[in-house]
Amino acid sequence: MPIYKIAAKKVLRVAETAGSEAKLQIGLEPILQELLTQQGIKYDPAVNESLAKLGLSQMSSERPDSLFGHVVLDYKEPRLLARPPELAKAKSQVESYLNEVTDGGPSFNPGESTKWAGVLWDGHHLTFCHASGLEWSWSKLHKTSEASLLSLVQIYRSLGRLPLTSRLLTRHFGKDSDVAKATLLVMCSHLSKPKHRTNLLFREWKRLFQQVSTYGLSQLPSLQEWSQRNGIATKDASQILFAMHTYYSLVVKLLTAELLGATQIDRESSIAEAIANAPDNESLYKELTKLENGDFFRDYRISNLLEGDFFSWYTDEESPQLAKSVQTIARTFREFEPATAKLKPEVVKDLLKEFYSSLVDEQIRHDLGEYYTPDWLAEYLLDQLGYDGEPGKVIIDPACGSGTFVVACIKRLRQRCEDADFSPLKTLETILHCVRGLDLNPLAVISARANYVLAIADLVFSLGHDVEIPVYLADSINVPVEKPNGLLEYTLDTEVGDIRFTMPLKMVREQVLGKILLKCEDFINRNRTADQFWASLSRESSISHLLDATAEKSLVSFYRAIQSLNRREPPWDSIWCRIVKNNFSPGGFANVDYIVGNPPWVRWSRLPETYRKRVKRFCDYYGLVSGHSYTGGIESDISTVLTFSAVDHWLKDNGRIGFLITSTVFKSSSATGFRIGRLPNSSGMRVDRIEDLSRIQPFPDASNETSIYVATKVKSASEAEYSHVPCRI
Repeated sequence: MPIYKIAAKKVLRVAETAGSEAKLQIGLEPILQELLTQQGIKYDPAVNESLAKLGLSQMSSERPDSLFGHVVLDYKEPRLLARPPELAKAKSQVESYLNEVTDGGPSFNPGESTKWAGVLWDGHHLTFCHASGLEWSWSKLHKTSEASLLSLVQIYRSLGRLPLTSRLLTRHFGKDSDVAKATLLVMCSHLSKPKHRTNLLFREWKRLFQQVSTYGLSQLPSLQEWSQRNGIATKDASQILFAMHTYYSLVVKLLTAELLGATQIDRESSIAEAIANAPDNESLYKELTKLENGDFFRDYRISNLLEGDFFSWYTDEESPQLAKSVQTIARTFREFEPATAKLKPEVVKDLLKEFYSSLVDEQIRHDLGEYYTPDWLAEYLLDQLGYDGEPGKVIIDPACGSGTFVVACIKRLRQRCEDADFSPLKTLETILHCVRGLDLNPLAVISARANYVLAIADLVFSLGHDVEIPVYLADSINVPVEKPNGLLEYTLDTEVGDIRFTMPLKMVREQVLGKILLKCEDFINRNRTADQFWASLSRESSISHLLDATAEKSLVSFYRAIQSLNRREPPWDSIWCRIVKNNFSPGGFANVDYIVGNPPWVRWSRLPETYRKRVKRFCDYYGLVSGHSYTGGIESDISTVLTFSAVDHWLKDNGRIGFLITSTVFKSSSATGFRIGRLPNSSGMRVDRIEDLSRIQPFPDASNETSIYVATKVKSASEAEYSHVPCRI
């Protein structure tokens, strides 16, 4: 007997005995699940959850009986739908749900409304709703039968992909999901006995990200308990964290690839689909390499979404178990609908925030000073700073995290460009020039670039050539130094010691350094000589006019240095070209109009010793040393050093800075130098506004009190008197 005939009989038996809506739902859900499973659909609905909690509405408390994919199903008491007044009331309720999830329904958002359907079911009868023109249209009332159940299943098949919301992403990919647990177990196993390249990337990540890699598991009780519960044998906390960061970055890369692809009408099959359906490991790793080396994103004209990325190591650690785990991630992604119109840029960043928070241990985030800025607070700080998105005004966030301020600035700037009737091309070029970010956390940079890309994805193709996202993996304290001969000098801290490089300043400012270093990487991989590299650069029309004897000496010297690193045993991966490029890029940030952000609140004594020693010379330089010998510098907060460095290197005279900063810097004796506001070149910072936010606790889990700090860079330090009394709100 056909499955639908059996199912129809089961449904009617349940309807005859249920007696109430709740019992009917309990009886019918397993039957619906069985029918969808036969179609390869993993039925896992949100049951009686508020639309706001699911991320599908800003504040609605309405709770559909069942929401799965883009289908809202409401159960009703048996035979209730046969009564016209009750049927009309029930339809109105479902339409209310649909209007919430589509931002107003067909008359306000027809494109989104076509992706949703509503269903009413009282066991005996079914009726279906879809968008038609400018209103919701309902089918006639069908009796439960083989045909009506088949129609129900077909609706789920066509609309069953999940909307991408932070809650659903976390449910399917969070630390306690089956996908995460299986993948992290395999990744940790590989990291316990890594290949040469993996070990290199792990060690250098550990050096760069020492704030977390120095933890022992005993210092992270929640992570220790999680690893023991899930059978992860290693006692090395840094291996678990590296695996988690790798897993997170892979999910973010796939998410960005899917969403970027969804902006194109004529796109081919997605990379997640290609990975999920790869017929063998060779085909699988070919697709993964395309993703990890950035080729996929370069096809979409994004040249630098992935560079300086330590988290591609898993592509060299080939094993059936790892391949299976990666394919499971991709297959789970195929359950989501990347074209969900609800994913506006301002929503995406919240999606990545919540997902990151679900993975990374809370103690680590606190000790790193990672407090994600609420959207309202970012907007408020931009208002106090006076940034309204005026085209031509350049703004940077020197500790951009996942990109909250970056996206907020893009939003304001786009609106001003639209008001001025800019073409899409001019709008895109304006955004890329005017909104920039930096961060020292490799994971944060991936998130910020992803958010930046998604904020401009609809404009990218209008430019006609590769787009470089102006978000870089770099230290806002230890920045390149400009030399009198037109060169920038930077010292890269590596496990073989400090390596000093120089780059022509004009190439950094013209933003051609990325193209030069990609060519460097390519020529080294092909065992070409430094002379061949230089000759090739001389033939590049976009570069040749910038070449002279000083540039030749600098670039040839750099090429030979990287070439010698790559000849080491084990060889140093070509990732170093991209890391160097990222660290030099801030050298082109001079004379910006605004600096904004929420720098890390990490007390001096909590910094790793090696980084503390490196930063101490900047504290001395800026007059921020307290004199306490036991700390070697200010026992205050690293945000003060970052503030002075950013203003000194990048802010123009009369430019303004607005930071969220701990209130202790306005009270403690160790921060006297910060409050004086004098810079080494006789300029200074005039405090315009300090606003104490401790009463409203914007970061309820932060131990330090929060303040808004707004200042103007002035030519004379005598104008930088600190006399402002913090106001409380």
